[in-house]
Amino acid sequence: MADCTSAAMTIGGTITTEHFRELAEAIVDSGLGPDYERAYSVEDAEAAIRVAVRTGEPLCLMAKEVPCGKFESAESKCRDLGLTYVRADDGHYTWTPSVVYWTPGLLDPREWVGSVDDHRPSLSADEIRAHQERGTLEAELALMERAYNFSVALKPEIDLKTKIIIDHQTASGEPEPAERLEITWGEFVEANADGLGNVELEMVRDAVRGGEAYRGGGGAQPIWILSKDPDATGAAPVAGSTPRRTVVGTCRPRP
Repeated sequence: MADCTSAAMTIGGTITTEHFRELAEAIVDSGLGPDYERAYSVEDAEAAIRVAVRTGEPLCLMAKEVPCGKFESAESKCRDLGLTYVRADDGHYTWTPSVVYWTPGLLDPREWVGSVDDHRPSLSADEIRAHQERGTLEAELALMERAYNFSVALKPEIDLKTKIIIDHQTASGEPEPAERLEITWGEFVEANADGLGNVELEMVRDAVRGGEAYRGGGGAQPIWILSKDPDATGAAPVAGSTPRRTVVGTCRPRP
């Protein structure tokens, strides 16, 4: 039997509801729970995921008697789903405590020597000198800070088939009924990924997640208001309608 130790894991990032069950099953496979004394059932793990998503908090998990201090199933599933995580253990007489961090964009998980209980990552003198020679010390310290002060919330991803409505207004603020567009979230993202910019697109995404309207345009551009269709449940467009792509700024149909 492999040597065991206590370990903890925190998960954040965007996740679709269809992946709640997959993540819950991986959490159970890894023996994780809300504290060091209890392990989740699949149903309880899925409920904990839903609570974290609803409150906008990271999902914090723990376990004791963890083989080699690793949660292989949960860690692998997080990488498959593009979820950021940090995993840390209290070490064993055969190995030092470790802190492991992964986020989308990293080829492999980053690992450092950690500290017992507070799980603070650290670098040896040789590692510091090596990073100084490569000019990567500041970037490495920033990554370590992100791992130690983990603040990535678990957030719901928007189904690409979710219907949204875009209304245009005249300069006086009056609605233009003829300019109402009904499209899917996926079509909106595809049409506006380049021109809208990551920052504003994320602002629109947050508004749709929260069921709020987003107001764009203004100035030299027509005003447009995007909102989630209150009658939509992620289904395909209404029969007989023709989805139209929207253009950044004006949100007018493309030819």
